[in-house]
Amino acid sequence: MSSGRSLVIFFSMVVLFLGAIVGFNFSVDPLCSYCENISLSHKTLNRRYQLAQIVLNHPDAQQIIVGSSRGETTSPQWMTERTGLKTLNLSFPAAGVVTKETMIRFALAHAQIKKVIWYADYFELIDIVADNETFQTKALVPFSEDVFGKNSSATVDFFSRATKLLDRNTFEASFRKFKSSNIKSDDLGAGSDLDIAKCSSENFKFPESRAGLKTDIEVFFDNYVHGIIDRPQTQSAYRSFEAFMKELRSKGIDVEVVILPYHSIFRSRLESEYPTIYKNHMMWIERINKLQEEVGIEVLNRFDGPKGDDQSLKYWKDGVHLTCKGAMDLYR
Repeated sequence: MSSGRSLVIFFSMVVLFLGAIVGFNFSVDPLCSYCENISLSHKTLNRRYQLAQIVLNHPDAQQIIVGSSRGETTSPQWMTERTGLKTLNLSFPAAGVVTKETMIRFALAHAQIKKVIWYADYFELIDIVADNETFQTKALVPFSEDVFGKNSSATVDFFSRATKLLDRNTFEASFRKFKSSNIKSDDLGAGSDLDIAKCSSENFKFPESRAGLKTDIEVFFDNYVHGIIDRPQTQSAYRSFEAFMKELRSKGIDVEVVILPYHSIFRSRLESEYPTIYKNHMMWIERINKLQEEVGIEVLNRFDGPKGDDQSLKYWKDGVHLTCKGAMDLYR
């Protein structure tokens, strides 16, 4: 057999193999990238899709929390008790303005929402990958706004999903999907599994990692200032946020924006070692505070930490994530 023919056979086998992977991933669709709508019957590993399913499961919800992973330590059951409004926590790791607005629009269309609690992160107005991936959940695209001008093209949308069909993670997820289960009826989103009694105890203490809290703070500080908050906020994203706040208020929806804190060690290092980034944070907070009078939203500025914060494992998991006790005491 000639070497040329061998190469043709080899590449043909490679194409067939890759085609089989694409076909398998497309038919299983573990991330519901191609699902036309949100359905409770779908099993998926796509957390955005799951959060939308939770909304469908609770059409009587009156209040939602939107945030990044920093909002995941707030118990929706506790917030329901605190406010008297049935609450869903739709927080999602690394969620920016696109993801947060998308989840709110979907909730407004499918539940009886009276109030939105927006956990504000400085990085939410920076163009981040997690927000771009929201457009890869087809069923949520009608509720998404292309704030950063990257995903409006149908061609870009098609290729971004098609590329994922060859992704190894998608292939592994296709097998994991068979072991996954449907959303439980009592799942109210992030923080649903938190023990309210333990979290509210004055003796609460988050389990210390092997490295220790101080090291965890340093790790998160380095990660944040070298790749997350070191980039400038996008003005188009802020304008979208401001316009969206006005839109919510015009519809009679109450809005509470909570400015989340960093650990005091993190915050002090940011001010002394990266004064420009710190100054940008102060300017961002000032702009949000002005929206109280201009738009009529409520702003809870907790950038300096929750009341009673002793900087220990009682309040902090690391440099940027509060414990459930810390999240509760934001409202003290």
